Amino acid sequence: MSVDHEDTAPRYNVGPAYLARRSLGRARRAVRSRVSRPAPTVSTTSSLRLAASTRADRWVTHPAQQVNLPRLAGMSDADDRAMRIRDATVLPESFVLEAQRAVVAGQEGWVLVDDDLVEDLWSEVGFPTASMAAPRLAQREQMTLGGTSALLAMPWLPNYYHWTLQAAPRVSALGDAAASVDQWIISEGGGRHVDALLSALHIPRGKVVTARSGLHISCERLLAPSIPAPNRHIPGWVVDAVRGLFPLDDPAGEAIWLERPLSDKRRVVNAPALAQVVRRAGYRTVDATALSVPEQAALFSRAGRIAGILGAGLTNAVYAPAGARLIEVMPRNLVFPSYYKLARSVGLSYSFAIGSEKALPWPIRFPDTESDLVAPIDELEALLLST
Repeated sequence: MSVDHEDTAPRYNVGPAYLARRSLGRARRAVRSRVSRPAPTVSTTSSLRLAASTRADRWVTHPAQQVNLPRLAGMSDADDRAMRIRDATVLPESFVLEAQRAVVAGQEGWVLVDDDLVEDLWSEVGFPTASMAAPRLAQREQMTLGGTSALLAMPWLPNYYHWTLQAAPRVSALGDAAASVDQWIISEGGGRHVDALLSALHIPRGKVVTARSGLHISCERLLAPSIPAPNRHIPGWVVDAVRGLFPLDDPAGEAIWLERPLSDKRRVVNAPALAQVVRRAGYRTVDATALSVPEQAALFSRAGRIAGILGAGLTNAVYAPAGARLIEVMPRNLVFPSYYKLARSVGLSYSFAIGSEKALPWPIRFPDTESDLVAPIDELEALLLST
């Protein structure tokens, strides 16, 4: 099957011409970032320094822990390197920062105390707080909130994965302090999953304040839980908190193939052949976007086998029973550890198949979120039929 001809419809994101365009585009962006105006500087502090100076209170909710990512059998050196991009070996302790007269800035909810940016609420390797926040701290409008505000806003919302595994568990981290919250600050954007999660967290829409670009929210008292699950390592307490949000069914051994929603990325070039394999293996094809979040949680809690293309819908594996199997199909140019790490945290058996399209050459290789894939039919069929 040729996927590079001009008359190919749709024009798939695979093949030498596509890889050349993506590599050239990345190089151009890198050059522009080096020659563009430097980002404004910002004064930073940490929750520990704030607590030591009595400018704020800080309490630990969960201790730091060592993490590791065992190499998957059958994974090539290049794919293993891709799986470990920006990985961490230690998850920092989770904590809550309590500050008087703090400011929440921008859509991502950056926290400023006495004009100092708090840098350790966010601890993603490769994405330092100062460099991410500084260009986004410009103020166009201001809001003042009395009473107690709690922060759920963070980068990469309203994505379903990040809302489910990083934003929502911050309510659990607050513990009894959640009862004293007058308003909850969340990032702008979202759909039905945001409403469903807020409802499950017992947060009425009337108590929600939306953080957005250019808005600075001055809070009389702010409770800011640190953001859990950095670099996709999911602590056990996060799994427990999320699994407690919705009623779960008893395991029934169902086999689920998770259909990706229509989009312009991570499409399957040989979709008809893949659909035949899924049917032959006895998997039920599910469009998660057609189900409510509670329905998704109940469905995945019954599953014995789950399979699908890399995407946010696989977040629902957090509801699967321990011992269930997760099979993930990834594009050659997006070998990413999110759901392998989630499977390890939930206690799932994990297998993978990687698309057979051409790869970006090492060391040019980078996580390409636009990449489509040619599903490895024979390999995937063997995985789906195995027990």
